[in-house]
Amino acid sequence: MSVETTLKNLEIRARRIIGVPCVAIIDNNRVEVISSVFSGFIRLEYRKNGEVVSRSSLLT
Repeated sequence: MSVETTLKNLEIRARRIIGVPCVAIIDNNRVEVISSVFSGFIRLEYRKNGEVVSRSSLLT
């Protein structure tokens, strides 16, 4: 499974379960996607080994 497909699956799960980290291991790195609601919008936060990163940095 590709990194992009794995991220899409994590994002879908995170949007359904607000506040619960959705976790996958990608290339020996722990990747988490955590959702929160901000001003009525769902916001996604990406973490790689505990550090907050951007989505694009996970794809490279």
